[in-house]
Amino acid sequence: MTRQAALFDLHGVLLDSGPSIRATLAAVTTCATGRRTTVADLPPGALHRPRAVVLDQLGVSDPDDACTRWWDGALAAVLPSPFPGVLSGLLALHAQGVAVGVITLKDRNRLPWYLPPALADLLDVVITRQDAPAKPASRRPARRPEPDRGHPRAGGVRRLQSDIRDRTRPTARPSLCKEPASP
Repeated sequence: MTRQAALFDLHGVLLDSGPSIRATLAAVTTCATGRRTTVADLPPGALHRPRAVVLDQLGVSDPDDACTRWWDGALAAVLPSPFPGVLSGLLALHAQGVAVGVITLKDRNRLPWYLPPALADLLDVVITRQDAPAKPASRRPARRPEPDRGHPRAGGVRRLQSDIRDRTRPTARPSLCKEPASP
């Protein structure tokens, strides 16, 4: 019997991480510049730009060093919240027998910083950057589908369905399974 699975991105899909990223940008700027910086001081569109660019705009002289020194600690201090309806939606999927998983670029050892316990308890599979190779960068823009031929990468959907089926079987690699909750 084939088991269905639903895979989600973590930030911006299941979690509203915007407030925690904004607070982190302000905290790192405060530490790096020695002057208090608040979320209100962030430039417009701060969430849609690389953090080093935003920190540079805020007067941080070495954004990379500032992120190395203060980013993780500042980010760990502000737990993101699930978007409204996420928990009830995941519970409904579970009630239908659908396995629920997350795919994220975040490091596995940092997941406790991001995942509220109520959300973590609902996940059957968590795939991090350590569990799968990075997506190859495209060297050319994707072709637009031609009306009579379909999308040039349509075969990838079938392959993804097969991969999901394989990963939700009991023989899935242990590193992809939910880790036990820490005491």
